[in-house]
Amino acid sequence: MSKGPWLDDDEQKAWRSYLLMTRTLETHLERHLQRDFGLSKSDFEILVNLSESESGRMRAFELSRSTQWEKSRLSHHLTRMEKRGLIRKEACDSRYPEIVITEPHHTISHHREKPDVKMAHATLNAYHMSLFAKFIGKLKATPDGDGTLLDHSLILYGSGMSESDRHSRINIPTLLAGGLCGTVEGNRHIQTAKETPFSNLLLSIANKYDCEMDKFGISTGNVSI
Repeated sequence: MSKGPWLDDDEQKAWRSYLLMTRTLETHLERHLQRDFGLSKSDFEILVNLSESESGRMRAFELSRSTQWEKSRLSHHLTRMEKRGLIRKEACDSRYPEIVITEPHHTISHHREKPDVKMAHATLNAYHMSLFAKFIGKLKATPDGDGTLLDHSLILYGSGMSESDRHSRINIPTLLAGGLCGTVEGNRHIQTAKETPFSNLLLSIANKYDCEMDKFGISTGNVSI
């Protein structure tokens, strides 16, 4: 057997360039998936395999065979994806459930009072709230002057409707987090009169930021925040 180099200089250069290109492309794709879709490379691999199956569903052992993942890794990752509302497990004739991609957010928001769809929607909403809680926790843990970033910020979290199936705008649930440098009192539940325009709250927030405005959109007054 020859003891010379496995590759000559040109081949070695080509091989190194290929490895660099592969790593660069994979890194770019992973960042794009995370930034624009909130998906990891592992999430994407699972979703691709499910979407390409003839029935749009697979059992765990079939996913394990397709991804070549170990059973424990697949089980833990499927559990995380289910909690985030990306997949669900459905009972079938087999002993083991089938893994199915959940419907898009907008589709399940029109739940038509179906219990399983409402549960899927609630699961996804709970996941979004968990992300918001982590964000607030990071603000609270970040020192800023004589307090924290949360003390000096005001974060609005909510929705443009209170009941997604009918697109109702009555009693829109909204959360405000942060002290805005001591100008906003926390730990309160504020119930406004029925049909109070959401723009009343937006006007009040603008005033808290010293924006001299008497009206915003269809606002009819202020909300005491």
